[in-house]
Amino acid sequence: MISASGIRDIFEPEAARGLFFALGHVIGKGLDGAVALGRDSRPSGQPLSTALLDGLVDSGLSPRYSGLCTVPV
Repeated sequence: MISASGIRDIFEPEAARGLFFALGHVIGKGLDGAVALGRDSRPSGQPLSTALLDGLVDSGLSPRYSGLCTVPV
């Protein structure tokens, strides 16, 4: 389901890992500058950010990872 606050679905680690790796790779191939990545505190945040980072690195980028980041409400 796509809503105003994002995409909602049941988290399936292996399927999500492949999707986020591919997403990182495509984003990385389209950029030639710096990339920074942070995540929220949901349990899925760590594996998804790791997969996205792996895709960015695989595309040739050297992303900066901030880890857990807060967002003002």
